[in-house]
Formats: sequence, C-alpha cells, structure tokens
Amino acid sequence: MIIIHLWNYIYRHVFRFWLKWILRQITGKCELQRICDGSKKSAERTLKIEYSLESSKSKVLQSAVHASEDEVKKYVALIMKEKKINIQKDTGFALKLQMCLLQITGYKKLYLDVEDLRKCPYNSNNKEHEKQLIELWNLLMPHEKLKARITKQWCDIGFQGDDPKTDFRGMGMLGLVNLLYFSKHYPHEARQILTRSNHPTLGSLGAWHALRVHRFLGQLSTVLALTLILLCNSWDQFDRDGLQLIKKWCFKNSLLQPGSLCGTNGSLPSVLLLFGV
Repeated sequence: MIIIHLWNYIYRHVFRFWLKWILRQITGKCELQRICDGSKKSAERTLKIEYSLESSKSKVLQSAVHASEDEVKKYVALIMKEKKINIQKDTGFALKLQMCLLQITGYKKLYLDVEDLRKCPYNSNNKEHEKQLIELWNLLMPHEKLKARITKQWCDIGFQGDDPKTDFRGMGMLGLVNLLYFSKHYPHEARQILTRSNHPTLGSLGAWHALRVHRFLGQLSTVLALTLILLCNSWDQFDRDGLQLIKKWCFKNSLLQPGSLCGTNGSLPSVLLLFGV
C-alpha cells in the first residue's frame, strides 16, 4: 500500500509533468485540449478535465474546479490565457471546457445542497417536519389511522421504536425526504417493500433498513452517485454503467443481498428510487 501511494505521488508530481510536456511538443496541444479532442463521452471527458485541473501546478487551473456557475466563463478565458490556447486554431475547445466546468460546479453544488439537508435534524416541534412524517404514514398505511403521534404503530412500517424521530439521527431530514419521495412517486414499490419487511422468512427491511440505504448512498454520493447521475450522457448510459457500479458497491459493503431489498435477480431499482433518482 505504501509503495502504491509513493508511486502515485512520484507519478503525479514528477513523471506526469514530463509526460505532459513531451505530448505537448508532439501534438502542439495542452492536456486539456487533448482530453476535449479524445474523449467523446461527456462523463468521461468531464472527469478527466476535473482530474487534470486538480493535478495542475497552476493556481488558476486548480481554482477552476471550485468556481461558481457565474464564474465559469471567466475561468474558461483565464485557462485559455494561462495555457496559451489559440481560439482561432481550436474553435471548439472553449465550449467543451465550459460545459465540463458547468457540470463540475453543478454536481458540487448539488452535493452541498444534499449535505445541508442531511445535516438538518428532524425537529418534532417543526410543523413542516411533522406534516411530512404524518404524510409518510398516510401513504404507506392509507387504510389504518394513526392513533397518536408517539405509538408502537410506527413499528408496522419498519421504524425501531414508538417515535420515528430517533431513526432520523444519522440522515436527518434527507432520510425523511427520500422516504416520502419514494412512497409518493412509487407507491406500489413502497408497499411491496413494506409487505416483504413483514414476511416471516424474508426478514425485516422497512423504514429503518431504508434509512441505512440512505446513509450508505449519502456517503457514496460524495464521490460517485451524483457524479454519475449528472455526468452521464443519458439515462441509458446511467442504467448501463452507473447502476452496475453502484450495485458492486452495495454488495461489497454487505448492505444488500440478493432476494432482499433489491429483488431476486439482484437488480437495484428500489435502492435508487429510495434515493430519489
């Protein structure tokens, strides 16, 4: 492990610089131009552009990945000036770089928004929070009236105790918002999971296990989920590439097992629906 880290450090700070210099002498183009020319898929291109900017020794390039949406055009101009790129010779570069920077700033902003929601604790004194919680009950148990705010009935939909607010400690309001979104937009799947959670042999899933999924995907979103969702060319590409990668992560972390939340064929639609995708 130490050898790998050492090699990565040497490559990034020594070999990579000379490799980029040699390729620029041969092609007459900087690394950013070569990425834009050689990477046809927007997700692949954007991720490579982000890595190149972060790895650069130039402060201007490093700062570009932290630009706001309003600053993107300014940073495109600064990067072209810094790298001495002739816009007359490479007419498509500016637009491609601008699109990449917009995607980078977009998913970073989305991640921060999601984090803010996760850090927002559930407050039983907040009328809006309580309203959403009651709405969740009504969506999952439309034929059974809730007898009281604090009741063992909450266990029927998978919460651990008689007051579900304690189950939201890890994911805050993000957990409730995700459960509510799932139950509202995919009622059939939600009730199917609820029915399975009460099955004597298939085990207990319900709201608490769903919140474990939220917590895992919340961590995963930091480096993977939001990036894949926003950067893939299309939902077909996300279904093909993104789902498979997330699926491997889920099973690797023993969060899901075939035949439980993800179904007998090991597919993952319910997991992503829980996350509000």
